Amino acid sequence: MSDDDNIIPFAPPSHFPIPPNDVLNGALDRIEDAIVVGWDAEGTLYFATSMAYKPDMLWMLELAKMHVITLEEEA
Repeated sequence: MSDDDNIIPFAPPSHFPIPPNDVLNGALDRIEDAIVVGWDAEGTLYFATSMAYKPDMLWMLELAKMHVITLEEEA
């Protein structure tokens, strides 16, 4: 396995919000497992996942968190 096999695509933060439907549509037919987290229209936390095993969910969330933490801000 090369280092390139471990690369996880992640779009850097934008200076402008991206419509949630665009984000979700971009993931269709590309991913095998998913976690969706967001705020609904009433401001309530929304959470859904295709995964059944909680440790796998938490591992995916922690990996995503590390990618966000290590992103460099665009100038």
